[in-house]
Order: sequence, then structure tokens, then C-alpha cells
Amino acid sequence: MQEKKRNGSVKIITGIALIILIGAMACIGSISDAIGLPAAKALDVIRENGADLASETVLVETEYAPLVLGDSGEAVLKIKLRLYELGYFETNAFTEIYDKETTEQIALFQEVNELKKTGIADAETLALLFSDQAKKLERPEQKDQIYILNTNTKKFHETDCASVRQMKDKNKKEFTGTRDQAIGAGYKPCKNCNP
Repeated sequence: MQEKKRNGSVKIITGIALIILIGAMACIGSISDAIGLPAAKALDVIRENGADLASETVLVETEYAPLVLGDSGEAVLKIKLRLYELGYFETNAFTEIYDKETTEQIALFQEVNELKKTGIADAETLALLFSDQAKKLERPEQKDQIYILNTNTKKFHETDCASVRQMKDKNKKEFTGTRDQAIGAGYKPCKNCNP
């Protein structure tokens, strides 16, 4: 009879511990969503502020899901905003789609941060991207130069770009300024000459 009571008590205690663990995981998930941090990072914030809700089980279950070309959602938007903060994107007009430009900027981030250059936002890349160790992209200081704007496609080009020769005269406009100023005026760099 005592054995039965003890087993029953163990089951109740285990059940309570499981409920507490599930509650802690939900709390961590909510905090992570609210402050825009991955759950593992939110867990660190919780620990630093004195709460001890964590267990190793929670850490194992809070990995980053890889993102690739064609994926979409809020996670993609957060990646783009973080890349913008670090200087990889030059504009912050984003969609929630993991497009070709996102793939290129992730590959550049991987190269600068000495990771395998794949263009895929895998767990290792995302963990570094959202950490304090992520390296910013250092761009050289820009000087004024002459660009050719295509007022139709909203792209800007080097003066000797092959695309300029194919452009209709009514769409050509000469622009003197920096690359950033051209982007600020609403133009995107040509993918051929990459001004």
C-alpha cells in the first residue's frame, strides 16, 4: 500500500514538474516574441535578470529553423532588419520574402564572418547574426561620381555599363553624387555593373 502511495506521489510530482516546465517554455516563447529575440537568447535575458525558469531541455528545443530562397514570414523580415543594422542592406524597404537579394546578403554576411558561404540562413548563421559577435560590413567612404539613372526601371549605372547603351534616351538621366545618395533618391544599383 505504501509503495502505491509513493508511486502515486512520484507521478503527481512529475506531472507538476512537467506543467511548470511547459509553463516556463510558454513564458520564454512569449517573452522571445515580445522582445524580438530567439528563444535561446530570451532565456539568457531571463537568467541574467534573476529568474531560473530554464532547463537544458528548453535549450535543446529552441534552435533556429533554416530559411532559404522562397521562404516568407516575420522571421525573414527580422533577418533583413538585422542585416540592415549591420550595414549589409543599404535600404530598409523590405518584404517578408527570402528573395535573391536576401540570399546574396546572407552569403556576404557569412563571408565577412568567416562562415561557410551558402546564402542559406542556417542555425549557425542565425545564431551569429543575432549575437553581439556579428561583424558589421565596413564600406569604404564614398566620393561623388557620375551615374546614369534609368528613370523607367529606377536603376542606376556606371557610365560605361552595357545597359546604358540599350537604354532609351527618354529614360536616361545623368546624376552626380554618391552611391548612397542615388539609393536615397529611390534607385537601385544595376546588377550588371554593380556601381
